[in-house]
Amino acid sequence: MLYLALIPVFILGLYIYLRDSNREPLFSVIKAFFGGWLVVVLVSIVHYVFPTYVFDSVPLLRAFVSAALVEELCKFIVLYWIVWKSQDFDEPFDGIVYAAFVSLGFAFVEDLMYIMESSDPFGTGLARAFTAVPAHFFFGVIMGFHFGLARFVPLAYRVMRLSLAVILPVLFHGLYDFMLMQAEWLNQNGAGQVAALFIVGFYIFDFILWRVAVKRIKKMKNLSIPE
Repeated sequence: MLYLALIPVFILGLYIYLRDSNREPLFSVIKAFFGGWLVVVLVSIVHYVFPTYVFDSVPLLRAFVSAALVEELCKFIVLYWIVWKSQDFDEPFDGIVYAAFVSLGFAFVEDLMYIMESSDPFGTGLARAFTAVPAHFFFGVIMGFHFGLARFVPLAYRVMRLSLAVILPVLFHGLYDFMLMQAEWLNQNGAGQVAALFIVGFYIFDFILWRVAVKRIKKMKNLSIPE
């Protein structure tokens, strides 16, 4: 179960780490990864303190509020706390690296929890290796793109970039979860054919999300000048 959760995280982490021309110290990257574990704690506290369960019966609210808003905001808080004033955060691309590792840390713990609770651990781990784990990585890339720019733009534009670092991942994450949750709700209410359309839309959106993330990585590399 540990390997099922760790392998996709390791592959995606290695991919983004090697894409960085001026690679970050391993200690800083590992700290960001374990920061993702802290996100799990924060999310649990938020769900405990605030009655987010009232949204769970409505797929749209469950996706955008209970899941996307809470998780991405907690990721941003941890990312800002760990990275913003770090001396290693010295070029825009670093924002993507650190945000991706915070997201992967969160995805690892979440993935392990789902696998351990599943009646089919291998099937669950395999499915999430190609869906949920990459999705969190892509949300992290999108967050890190704007977070990295925010660190190096004039102060007048900083608030805008930091806001986008939260808003855009919430929107992408919300849409991602909504398609799955709506399909599940439709299946439970005897509308399997309509649910199938949402599943098709989910995979199309997954491809779009991947393309957006790759373009952000390429664009940011052009902004980060090797030493």
